[in-house]
Amino acid sequence: MTSLDSVLPGARSTTTPDRIFSVIKEAIVEGDILAGSKISEPELARAYGISRGTLREAIGRLQACRAWWSGVRMWAHASSPSAVVS
Repeated sequence: MTSLDSVLPGARSTTTPDRIFSVIKEAIVEGDILAGSKISEPELARAYGISRGTLREAIGRLQACRAWWSGVRMWAHASSPSAVVS
């Protein structure tokens, strides 16, 4: 994972959940996060240096565009890039 500032420099006018949404969506589309991969929400929040609440806001948006689905016990899965709706 990379820092948010290096991925979206100058994006200070957006909220942190907006920035995380963009970073994760791009990672899914580019194949950096593989479809069906099991992802730990606490680990992802730590990797980006954000709270789990902030991550959950971004995940809500990812779920709305079918890029993400949540499993049980704080695990989530990325959808296939072709399933992602802009």
